[in-house]
Amino acid sequence: MDKSDFYFDKLESILDKEQAELLQTRREHHSGWDSHILTLSTAAVGFSFTFLPLSGSTLFWLALVGILAFVLSVVFSTVGFLVSDRGLELASESHLARRLQQDRVRHRANRLKREMENLKPDDSKNIDGAREQCWKDVEKIYAERDSAKELEDLNRNNKRVNFLNRARTYSFLVGVIMITIFSLCNIESFAK
Repeated sequence: MDKSDFYFDKLESILDKEQAELLQTRREHHSGWDSHILTLSTAAVGFSFTFLPLSGSTLFWLALVGILAFVLSVVFSTVGFLVSDRGLELASESHLARRLQQDRVRHRANRLKREMENLKPDDSKNIDGAREQCWKDVEKIYAERDSAKELEDLNRNNKRVNFLNRARTYSFLVGVIMITIFSLCNIESFAK
């Protein structure tokens, strides 16, 4: 096995492992999405029905703010999962671009090997010319892909996901606090 074949095989193995991890992450992402949305939606609806009979309370606004916070948490969760899904798509597109790029470079290196086999060992001018042309072709292949933009898109998407995760968490906490305060105040009023 040629040394370049070893490196190409090693890179292909790494890309295969990365692809498997992306697929596993996507499956886990969608599974978590379903259960999370169902849980939050059920909680928000349950709290809504629980506090409707107490609408005459002077602190009813606490319940409304709490329910609104739960609804916002569900909205942030839904948007967050959509943005995360877009991030997985971006990662998959980047992976595919790297795989295609690697395949093209490998193909070009193999073509150079075939060209070298047809040249005489003492024909240094043509050997150097074939190597130089191969190098230019490989540089062109690498220049066609804008990996900096791919990384920038992934980073921008990750920032959105982080913002939405914090917004979801904080709105859920506000909902829990407001509903708890409302419940405690109404428990006191029932005791009287």
